[in-house]
Amino acid sequence: VEIGFTSAASTAQASITWTDVTADVITAPTISISRGRSTELDTFQAGTASLTLRNTSRNYDPAEAGGSHFGDLLPLRPLRVRQIEAATSYTLFTGYLQGWPQTYAMPKWTEVRIEGVDGWGLLANDVPTPLATTAEETSGLRVGRLLDLDSWPAADRDIDTGIAYLTADVMEGDLTSSLQKVADAEGGAIYMSHTGQVRFEDRIARIRDTRSITS
Repeated sequence: VEIGFTSAASTAQASITWTDVTADVITAPTISISRGRSTELDTFQAGTASLTLRNTSRNYDPAEAGGSHFGDLLPLRPLRVRQIEAATSYTLFTGYLQGWPQTYAMPKWTEVRIEGVDGWGLLANDVPTPLATTAEETSGLRVGRLLDLDSWPAADRDIDTGIAYLTADVMEGDLTSSLQKVADAEGGAIYMSHTGQVRFEDRIARIRDTRSITS
């Protein structure tokens, strides 16, 4: 488990300075991660992660001036959960923690329950100035222009060009709703990947996927 204590939510994933806090993770309750969608016909929802940190040192207490991270314990700090198998690291979740709530079980025992949400949750809370398009454009280009409204890092996008051409329109409301409208028009899918990238797939993405054409 890693936290980007000095990185803002707008920081590109490759530029985040990660600090390993695994030694302070309490394994009971276990780390809980929820991502994806319930059925093939559902839209993708924001991914979430929950875990508990031991805080007897008070290093994760925003009010503790002597803590090693004092001044950096702010909401929406980057959070990453990875698992190592056979010396290979696999990212399971990349998102942003909601806060630093303190729990006091006994006089000298303190815990912090970390609740994280991925970038899709951040985009859902963003209601930018409506995007008025004046010409026909591909669905992939429309997705890119919508993400530009949020200044979403270009390095954290994985966008297919798209097959559908969309007519001029006014895209308004929260960004996830607008992005989903484009994905529906394409007949594809859009979601936040486990590595923190916005992934837009066109209608034939699965056909191109090697997992669909190899045995």
